[in-house]
Amino acid sequence: MRSTASPGRDKVIIIQWVLPLVLRLSLDLMLEVSLAVAETDVTQVITSEDRPVSRYEAGMMDKLAAKDSEIALLKSNTYTDQKLADVYDRLLTIINRNKEEQTAINMNQAVYNGTNTATLSCMKQQIAELAALSELVVPQRKVCDTGCCCNG
Repeated sequence: MRSTASPGRDKVIIIQWVLPLVLRLSLDLMLEVSLAVAETDVTQVITSEDRPVSRYEAGMMDKLAAKDSEIALLKSNTYTDQKLADVYDRLLTIINRNKEEQTAINMNQAVYNGTNTATLSCMKQQIAELAALSELVVPQRKVCDTGCCCNG
């Protein structure tokens, strides 16, 4: 005979019964592992062949690890030095390009300044000549053009 219970209710019942059981097994397993770890001697290292490692071998492994870390440090220093040299070269290239561009701008400005100086000198000279000329000869009709009797 079929049960009239809903599928959602069955899931709740399964979770209520199975979840505590799984948690209990997990806690038991963790307790066993922690006890096993606590019982082992910390100085003994088990290799893949399941045999203890002597102090001499542990010391060699420490020295090897120290040398590996020193090699890694030297490699990283070399890499950093190479990258710094690359950055320096790129910056030097950019600086030189900017310097050349600025030199070209300065040359154009020098030409412009020279042209303006020559033009202003020429204008000064023309103004001086006109000033000297107006002091020497000024026609009477240019002095008074109001139409009075002095033009006569």
